[in-house]
Amino acid sequence: MDDDNMTTEYLGIFDSNNATEPSPEHGLACLPWKPLQGGLFQLSQLLFLLGYCAPVSGFAAVFVMHLLIALAFILMAVWGWVYHCALDVFMWCMTLTLLNLCHAGYAGYRIRPAKLTQEEKDLFLRVFKPFGVPMHTYQQLCRLGKIYSLKIGEHYATEKRTGSNRLGMIIYGKVKVFHQGQFLHHISESEFLDSTEWQSFSSESDVFQVTMTASSYCRYIIWPRESLLEALTSEPYLQCVFNNLIGNDIANKLGQLNERNSVKGAPKPDIRLPNVYQRPANRYNMKGQSGTVAVCGAAIPMGLTGFR
Repeated sequence: MDDDNMTTEYLGIFDSNNATEPSPEHGLACLPWKPLQGGLFQLSQLLFLLGYCAPVSGFAAVFVMHLLIALAFILMAVWGWVYHCALDVFMWCMTLTLLNLCHAGYAGYRIRPAKLTQEEKDLFLRVFKPFGVPMHTYQQLCRLGKIYSLKIGEHYATEKRTGSNRLGMIIYGKVKVFHQGQFLHHISESEFLDSTEWQSFSSESDVFQVTMTASSYCRYIIWPRESLLEALTSEPYLQCVFNNLIGNDIANKLGQLNERNSVKGAPKPDIRLPNVYQRPANRYNMKGQSGTVAVCGAAIPMGLTGFR
């Protein structure tokens, strides 16, 4: 092939009559416009619109958003394969479809129906739901604990014998607390069994200074100290909730003792709090404030009082 023919063919590639790019006189304008795409393309764009307009607060909303976007990318992949035979469009859309399906699957897992016993559901509704604790967080909390029973007259703890490296809460029933055979106070449903021991804990050798005996049939849940502390460290909001619940529980117990002892004319500090009234620990309330306040003669961390 001679040079003239090669030059003619080379120039013919950029001939304005054969060019597929916008003509120079129109700049970047697309004239004439191509016909509108089919219904498959329009439906995919509508799904994109709905997906990106969905709220993003909460796992349920995230699930809906990613599901709609995944469906939109599936339609785009079909559109690129069937109508344009564009392998790159198909591959990119399928990749993005899988990515959004993974996100939707994770969000769906987080909002799956909770498999809780009726006792655990009742405890959630009475204690944790008013604080806005998410159900999936409560499920993890339930998996850490174990539910036990107490018959009338059975002991939850024995004075100077039972270790205090745990935290228990009564689901239903009632327990009496004694010290050296003297009645101190009752513990009822939705109250901690050992909030004061939890707060004054210093070492694994710590033991209960009281005896706790069931005065009715009881069901209660126990969380091991180390496992619960680890869970609270990873869930700051749940830690705030527990701090306020424990503080409110301690204040109520001190109030019961103070009222009972003042009536008898012989007020004395709560023997279940050997460390709390001597050296108050710092805690933070739901707003991040710290400090201590005096409750019934004992210094209680301000974030733990939890008065409502």
